Amino acid sequence: MSIKPPAHVPRVPRSLKELASWKMKELKAWLLDYSLPVLSGVLPEMYLNHHASLVAASQLLNSDTVSEVNLNTAKILLEKYVQYVADLYDPNVLTINFHLLVHLADKVQALGPLWVNSCFPLESINGIILSLVHGTRWAERQIASSMQICLGLPEIIKNLPESTTKQYCSKIINRRKFKGTDIVNKSVVIGPSDNVENINPEVAHVLDGFDMTDSKIVIVHSIKRGKYIYVAESSKLSAIRDSSVAAYIHDQKLEVGVIKTFLRVFNNDCIGKGPSCIYAVVNRLEVIKQFSTLLPEVFVPNVAEFTPTQDLHLISPEMLVGVCVKINFDDHLFISIPCNSKEVE
Repeated sequence: MSIKPPAHVPRVPRSLKELASWKMKELKAWLLDYSLPVLSGVLPEMYLNHHASLVAASQLLNSDTVSEVNLNTAKILLEKYVQYVADLYDPNVLTINFHLLVHLADKVQALGPLWVNSCFPLESINGIILSLVHGTRWAERQIASSMQICLGLPEIIKNLPESTTKQYCSKIINRRKFKGTDIVNKSVVIGPSDNVENINPEVAHVLDGFDMTDSKIVIVHSIKRGKYIYVAESSKLSAIRDSSVAAYIHDQKLEVGVIKTFLRVFNNDCIGKGPSCIYAVVNRLEVIKQFSTLLPEVFVPNVAEFTPTQDLHLISPEMLVGVCVKINFDDHLFISIPCNSKEVE
């Protein structure tokens, strides 16, 4: 089995043998993204459906907005999940945490989706604050003093006289994790471009839609838009990362596909968008199998088995919704779509 998380996922999957040392975000990724594809074919059907009910409810309650229908569905799924725990496993495992699941939908109804009340951002900030303490006394003063310096640092650097020191400080404070070569219509182009003659033959025919007169087209392999970095299949993909599968909007419908390449077009068609514009060439995937739950008519919404189609969509980056998690197992391709647009690990 090959699990290549996207670039925005901080940790690559570890063996279940190391479960005791997993971090919370690893456990979250296991529940929402990895567990169903990994356990499919391992757990008996009833046990897999039981676990899928927890996954489905968690995904429904963690979406951007939770409708009344999805709220009620999640509530029933969690009640069924808790109800079957004793029969499938052991009554002794029914701790208070299982009971709390029954009330989760009510809390979402009162307080909003799960991401609204996530403690991960606060825990991250606490880690930063803790690093500001370097002694055993007057911790609050150390934190206040360090925060004051950090917040005022940009202004201090701005007021420095022109010198190599100022250049160095500006470089450090504005340091990026990647080298963006240009910004095109709110998309950051990452890395060098390629000659269009090097384009993959299977996607070359999309150029038939362009008037090549007075035009120039180059291949771009990676862009950053919003919180996500999209890396086309045409690039030299990392051995442990894959950011080529994306959710996107086409004809007002949410689709999932593999980004084959990006095309940067320089011509008069880009008037209003700047001197050039970018398009993504996406090979649409279609669902061939969904994971069932304890409710016959309800399937897991964000994880399914897909297969490539013959459809190639040419879309603008504005239509990209997010990067998905890709899981390959033998001839099976599983995709996990982001639950919401607010959390980017």
